[in-house]
Amino acid sequence: MTQYRNRRNFGLFSQIEYYGFKAATWNYNESVHGIGAADGIGGSIKRAADRLAVTGNDITDADSLYKLLMGITSTRLSLVTEDNVKEIDQEFETSKIKPVKGTMNLHQVTWEKK
Repeated sequence: MTQYRNRRNFGLFSQIEYYGFKAATWNYNESVHGIGAADGIGGSIKRAADRLAVTGNDITDADSLYKLLMGITSTRLSLVTEDNVKEIDQEFETSKIKPVKGTMNLHQVTWEKK
């Protein structure tokens, strides 16, 4: 999935110390394999959203879905708005990050504070 292997994500990953981490690993699996915890959580949330829609709830945007899901799931959710993305882009100047050559050949990125 190319949307995860872009220059801005690599730039943000390099700044992970800002969030208090001492080390991190980012593994890329082949697209549409559906493996890993995030895929399971995503599938669970999608099924919950489907149930909400089928039972007559009006889901017109991400905010309305977020509010409805908060009432029925124990999964910790965060709503990321366009303003949040713009704020991060400005804070880390992600528009100035140069592309990383060979990103489609990467399967893992690691980072350590050392």
